[in-house]
Amino acid sequence: MNRLFRGVALLLAGGMCFALPAEGATENFELNGSVYTKWLYRNNDSQGILSYGNPFWPDDIAGENGVGSEFELSIIGRPSTNVEAGARLKSRFGGLWQDWWESGQIHYDEPNTSGDSLGMNRAQYIKLRGVYVRFAPPIPTVEWIKVGASDLSMFNPWTIGKIRYIDRDNANGTFIEGAFGSDRFLRYQLGVIALPKLWVGPWWSTGIGDPNVVIPFMSNDYAYGSRLDYEMGDWGTLTAVSTLTYDLEIDRADPDAVGSLYPACEDDLGNPIPGCQKDHRVGTFTRYVNSVSTLEANLDPTDNLSVNLLGGFSHQRLDPNLSANGVEMNDGVSPIVYADTDSFAARARGEWSDPFDIGLGFQAEYFNIGQ
Repeated sequence: MNRLFRGVALLLAGGMCFALPAEGATENFELNGSVYTKWLYRNNDSQGILSYGNPFWPDDIAGENGVGSEFELSIIGRPSTNVEAGARLKSRFGGLWQDWWESGQIHYDEPNTSGDSLGMNRAQYIKLRGVYVRFAPPIPTVEWIKVGASDLSMFNPWTIGKIRYIDRDNANGTFIEGAFGSDRFLRYQLGVIALPKLWVGPWWSTGIGDPNVVIPFMSNDYAYGSRLDYEMGDWGTLTAVSTLTYDLEIDRADPDAVGSLYPACEDDLGNPIPGCQKDHRVGTFTRYVNSVSTLEANLDPTDNLSVNLLGGFSHQRLDPNLSANGVEMNDGVSPIVYADTDSFAARARGEWSDPFDIGLGFQAEYFNIGQ
């Protein structure tokens, strides 16, 4: 009887514990999760669930036969009204249901019956994405500072455009947003953005894969962006955006550099090199630099007439010693003009909404874009 009583008491106590309301601290967190499963079967013998994969190199997850699942968890915390932080945990898409034990090791050159056979794409690991902290510091004119991931939508497509959806939180940087004046008539945004090493600059990279770059150096490659928005009362807004992109490479003649040509400050015959000495600093060269600025006006002179005017200037310099001719070596296909280039662009748009009250409107656009 006593044993039965203790069991009932324990059950009631457990029920009371589960009935307690959640602590208020949990209201500061936002959790969202999702699971996605894809079935893809075609009449062929390919083994993957990405129909096309990557067209530039062989990809072991491309194919049209298989089933795979992925998981995502997003976490946002708001400890106060002035601080927000977030992250996203995302599984790698591509692993098949048949990939039971893949650990990420690749063994192609030998018979292999373990799970270490097809590489990280099949390992279904969890990747950290979208890490950021956003806070409002007690600094005049500064409203927000953001450190971490961003989709870069604060600039414009002529300078630094919004990142495509699948890379929406891969870009990282430090961003400052603020305004001047009691009525915030002049707003500004500043950003220092880490360059993606695989598709910016000559050869679609910041040095990786370029025949003229022996040891690619990408950890100090950044883009710098600024935006100013000026409110012109009833007339509209004036927006100025400027960006500067720097791709740096190490000076391999510097004795402090990893893989230096002259680590002992001696030439091939063993003679001392004049002026060569270690100073615990590594020199760099500018492989590629690009600057783009635009000035845009959005005007509303009347209730049914709107005008958009944009002018832009682009400045580009590259070092041919650190950048192979991608135009010549890729059948004329290159992400940039392979030359030092200065050029202009202009665009004008106008929209006249139903000026005659008959349901008929007019739109016009002019553009002239240089190299």
